[in-house]
Amino acid sequence: MQLLMQMSLNHRISKASAAFGKLYNRLWQRHEIKLTTKVAVYKAVVLSVLLSGCKSWTLLCRNVKQLKSFHPLCLCRICRIQWTDHIPNTEVLSRCNISSIKSFVLNANFAGLVTCLECLMIEFQNNSFWSTGTGPSSSGWS
Repeated sequence: MQLLMQMSLNHRISKASAAFGKLYNRLWQRHEIKLTTKVAVYKAVVLSVLLSGCKSWTLLCRNVKQLKSFHPLCLCRICRIQWTDHIPNTEVLSRCNISSIKSFVLNANFAGLVTCLECLMIEFQNNSFWSTGTGPSSSGWS
């Protein structure tokens, strides 16, 4: 069952990545288009493709990590932020004036289905269920 979920998530990320790539030269690299417009298109196209069918997902921590890395990666490319700039994900989200992937998932009436079983063990051990353990963000999911 979990293998099927992993394959489904990989497929959704692949589709969202393809949608993002098709807009790369036409939108993301154009200087004359405002960042707010780019982010609105990102939400409408890329995130809708990524989160299509998410109401039926059951995620483990590794799945959550995939979503948490894909979202800021796209936003960094939109903002032309390179990994060598060492900009934290919270700053990228702030620059784009966009929420974390967690809020998009939760807004899809998805909260009750997130059964991050691997994280539950960590939560009981160190009381940091959503924390990534690094950086200033205490909520994780940034």
